[in-house]
Formats: sequence, structure tokens, C-alpha cells
Amino acid sequence: MHRKTAILLLVFIIAAAASACSVPVFRYALEKWEPSNYRLFIVFAGKPSVSDNELLVLLKDRIAGRKTARANIMFETVDLSGELDEETRASLTEAKGRKPPYILVLFPSVEYEGSALKTEEKAAFICFFERQSLEMIFSSPVRDELAKDLSGEVSVDWLFLESGDASADKEAFETLSSAIKKAEKSIVLPEPSEADYAEVRKAPSKVNFKIIRVKKNDPREVFLVSSLLGFSGIKLETGPAVFAVYGKGRAFMCLQGELLNTRNIISAAGYLCGPCSCQIKEQNPGIDLLLSADWESMINRTVTAEAETLPLAGIFPSETAPGKTTIMPEAVSRAGAKKEKPRQGILNSAIKTAVGVILALSVVFAGLARGRKVKKPRGRTKRKKT
Repeated sequence: MHRKTAILLLVFIIAAAASACSVPVFRYALEKWEPSNYRLFIVFAGKPSVSDNELLVLLKDRIAGRKTARANIMFETVDLSGELDEETRASLTEAKGRKPPYILVLFPSVEYEGSALKTEEKAAFICFFERQSLEMIFSSPVRDELAKDLSGEVSVDWLFLESGDASADKEAFETLSSAIKKAEKSIVLPEPSEADYAEVRKAPSKVNFKIIRVKKNDPREVFLVSSLLGFSGIKLETGPAVFAVYGKGRAFMCLQGELLNTRNIISAAGYLCGPCSCQIKEQNPGIDLLLSADWESMINRTVTAEAETLPLAGIFPSETAPGKTTIMPEAVSRAGAKKEKPRQGILNSAIKTAVGVILALSVVFAGLARGRKVKKPRGRTKRKKT
């Protein structure tokens, strides 16, 4: 992760902690952060064949979401036999030497609002232009499961990317399992403020974590594995890796090797379940995964289904008639728990979150200490998209 990004994130969280929103990060992200688009290039050398054109029609339908859920991706075609502008040439650098027709998928660029900070364009995936490849790019069992979980009752999905070393995988998985169980029991969600939840459909009642194992050689998950390795820069020869995924499929920082320990896992969990003090998505570490999902419909279905099973009462404290009670989140209304004043509770949670984030960011700086070089970003110019 870029050093400037880590420093900016740390300063932002400390400065904003005292006025943090009472909505947990994972819920705020699900409601408010739209996934950034990947860029898909279909590269030809001359005019597309008849079969290629048929695939392009299917691709356009998929991009538009006419028959399936839309994915966070946009595409354009490139003809190498024609004249290419400087930006297109730069974008195709990662696929240099590849024989057309082929597909090149680039990660979303990262831009801070009001800042020129960007990431260099990196390839998430390169493959032949064929139907099977397109299907593999747009969806997979694990990514479909992520969308279903996160739009439902799962706070954070923990992707456990296996290394193939049975002993190392077993040890790391046990560490992850133990740590998230401790986190589920110890984390108390921020006390909800009615003002903060005015534009949020649901106040989560509890912390719910889930682990999803991903085999590195699973043919159905080739695109997902390539994306995770590409954005994190890790190699599985070093050992298994863990990615916390939340919101609409945003993958948090990678934990691997000596960084994959109980303290770092609990710190990451605490941050994602703490009050959202950093409301700009790009100033939170990680990257959006490519998922095909109708997020609004899925979230609304979950909220509607729960509302039908609950008594007709609000989720916030209010004056009630004798004998009636209000529904409060389980995590902040446990028997015997001492209640705090709303803003004081939020402040205390924010301070705890800031401390947790500082610990989590130690993961970032530890990685930077390894001397990993970051290339200078290239400038970008606007051009028409298909």
C-alpha cells in the first residue's frame, strides 16, 4: 500500500474520531459506497470475426444488466491495426506480447476527492477472448456467495486463500477461526444515533463473521485469485492469505505470514465494526472486487424480510406507552450492561476504533518496511467509453 495513502488514512481517522458516525463501517459501506469499475479491453488486430461479434453482443448485454445482475465493470474494444492514443498504449502495456484477440482487465483506479493521488493501472487478469473467459470474469461461486452474504446478515466475510501447503493452511485457518470468534464475542457495536441512521435502512443487531475458503487452483475462481494476488502483490509460496471483505465487496488489507496473527485480525475486525469515521471510500485501505449483484434489490429484500418478523416498534429510544418497549440492537442492550449517554458512547467507540486502526495500519507499515517499490502513476486523459 502506498505510504502516502496510509499516512493520510491515519491522520483522517484520528482527526475524525471524536465526531464519528454511529453507523458501523461495514454497514455504512454497504449502504453508501458504490463499487468502483474495472476496465475491460477486448483487443483485436483488424476487424472482429463473426463469432467475435456475437460474443461482443453478449458482452454488451451483460454489461448493461439486461439478462443478469450488473457488474462493476466497463469495456471498450481496441484495434491494434489502427492508430492508438497514448493512454490506450499505456493501458495495454501489461499485455505486451500477447497475441490478439485477447481480454485485458485492469483494476479500478484510485482517486481521492479533491486530490491528484492515483494508483498506476495494473492488470487484474489477461486471457483469450472466448465465452468461457467472459463468464469466469463476471461471476464465480465464491463471489456470488459474497454478494449474498454481505447484502444479508453477514457483517464481514473473511476470504481464506489457501497456499496449497496443508500444514501451513491448517495452522493459519485455526488462527483465523479462533481470532474471529474472540472478536465476535468482544466487539460491541456503536450505540445507534437516530440522526446518523436517518439515511440508512437498518441498524445491525449483532456482529456476524463468516470464513470462506478459496483454493488457489480452483478453475472457477481463477479471476478472483488473480485479482487478490494482483492487488496485494503477494505470492502464495509465502503461505496462505486472508482478506476481510465488507460492504459491496470491498476487500480490506491482506494478512499473510507473520502479519496473519490474532492481534491484527481482531484489530481489522474492530475497525470494520466500529463507528464510521472515514466516509470517503477511497480513503479506506483495500480495493473493490468485481461482483455481479443487484445490490439495492438484495439489501431491500433483507430489510423487508426482517421488518415482517419484528413488532411494530422503532429501533431508536423514544417515549412509549406503558407496557411497550422499543427494539434495540442486541449488542448494546445486553442484560446487565451499563448504558452510556448516546454521544459519549459514540465517542468512546470512536476512540477505541482509532486505536484499533492504528494497530491495523501497523500491518501496512510492516509491509512497506520490506522495501517494496511503487511505480509513479501515469497521467490519465478522458476518452469515450463503449
